Amino acid sequence: MEIIVKSLYSSEIRVQVDSNTTIEQLMDKVDKALGIKITSKSLFFSGRVLDKNRKISDYGIQNGNVVDLMME
Repeated sequence: MEIIVKSLYSSEIRVQVDSNTTIEQLMDKVDKALGIKITSKSLFFSGRVLDKNRKISDYGIQNGNVVDLMME
């Protein structure tokens, strides 16, 4: 499935994942898409901070959903 990651500072990033992808793996995919390693970042979905040790399916994230990226 494809999800969209949006931040305040960059355009949309479209990332291919499956329901068993962890949030940490998603963060790694975002880093690769941006071409840099962001050490301080958080992902949010439906107003909740996503725990890096949980899976996308734990949050009910589905194809086409938007995940927000906050970078410091």
